[in-house]
Amino acid sequence: MYSVKLFKNNLDFINEFKPYLLKYEPHLRLFYQNLKSTDKLIDNQIRGGVYFNNQLALIFLNAYPYNLQLFVINESLTQGIECLVNYIVKNEVTIRGVQGNKKDCELFTQYYYPKTKKNIKPQLNMDILVLEKLLPLQTKGKISLAKKDNLEKLTKMLISFYQEALNEKVPYDVALDKVNTFIVEKNLFIYKNINDEFTSFVKYIDCLPNGYCVSLVFTLSSYRGKGYAKEMMYLVSELLLNQKKYLMLFVDQHNPISNHVYKSLGFEKITESYDCRIIDD
Repeated sequence: MYSVKLFKNNLDFINEFKPYLLKYEPHLRLFYQNLKSTDKLIDNQIRGGVYFNNQLALIFLNAYPYNLQLFVINESLTQGIECLVNYIVKNEVTIRGVQGNKKDCELFTQYYYPKTKKNIKPQLNMDILVLEKLLPLQTKGKISLAKKDNLEKLTKMLISFYQEALNEKVPYDVALDKVNTFIVEKNLFIYKNINDEFTSFVKYIDCLPNGYCVSLVFTLSSYRGKGYAKEMMYLVSELLLNQKKYLMLFVDQHNPISNHVYKSLGFEKITESYDCRIIDD
C-alpha cells in the first residue's frame, strides 16, 4: 500500500532523505534551493515522501508559489505519483505546476487532470548539465564581480534575459532590486572583451554542498556570435572549480547553440528537467 509521509520542517526532511539528497545532488538542485530559502510551513507548502510499505518511492516539495518538485527514487514504484496526486487533491493543496523528468511529469498530469480538469503543460524543456573537468580554452577577455558602476546596464540586460530566455516580463524596479542583491551577495560576474567592452554576465548560486549552480548566462545581442559567452563561462568555471567539485546548469533543449558551447567546455548531460505549469482553459 502506498502512503504519504509529511515533514514539518526542512531539517527533518533533510535528515530523512540525506543519502538521496547527496547521491542525486545536482538532479535535486531546485529541492536544495527551496529548502534553503524557506523553512516555515505556509499555506499549500508540503514536503515529504511517498512509500510503498517501507520502500521509498519518491520525494516531493511544494514550496508554493513555485512548482511542485518531484523526484522518483524507485522507478518500479511510479504509482507513488498517483498516491501523491490523490493526497494533493483530497487536501486541496494548491500547486502552480510540477517539475521533474518528462516521464514523471506526464504521469503526474495523467493522474491530476481527471480529478481536477486542470491541464498541465510543459513551459520549458531543459537538460541538466554538469561540469567536473574543464576542457582547455585560450581566452583574451576577463571577468570581474559586478559593481554598482554598471547598475543601469545590468538591470536592462536582466530584463532582456527574462524576456528572451523565460518569456517573462520583469518590471524595471524588480530587476533593479535583483541586480542590487546580486552585487551585495557578490555572485554576479561580468565579462569584458579584449577592447574592455562589457558584453556579458553570468550568475552563480551557492545552494549545493559540493557544487555551484550557474545561471543567468547572457550576452548583449550586438556582441553575440563572437565567442564571448564561451570565454566567460570558461573563466568563471575555472575560478569556481577551485572551490567545489562540480558546476551544474539548466539549458534549454531547443537551444542547440548554447548546448554546443557548454559541451565544448566539458559539460555533460545527466538528466532532464521539465517545467510544467497549470494552464487555464
